Amino acid sequence: MKKMMHKGIEELTGRGWVDAWRQFATPGERIGIKVNPVGQPHVISAPEVLREIIAGLNSAGIKNKDIVVYDRYHDQFFWRRL
Repeated sequence: MKKMMHKGIEELTGRGWVDAWRQFATPGERIGIKVNPVGQPHVISAPEVLREIIAGLNSAGIKNKDIVVYDRYHDQFFWRRL
């Protein structure tokens, strides 16, 4: 997943990993990431992708305290398969 994410963002922007993320985010900004936690099996925000997005934002200087991951509904966001 990591290699795919790096290749994708670098091809999208024509820049390396860190500079690519700096195109989209600046230290001090608050970043919101809307996820889809309940569309299994085909339309769901994969945790592996989310982790790489956060890693990219961190590499651009965005602190974790400035990243908000959210969904519209609290119960769906915290839903767990029993």
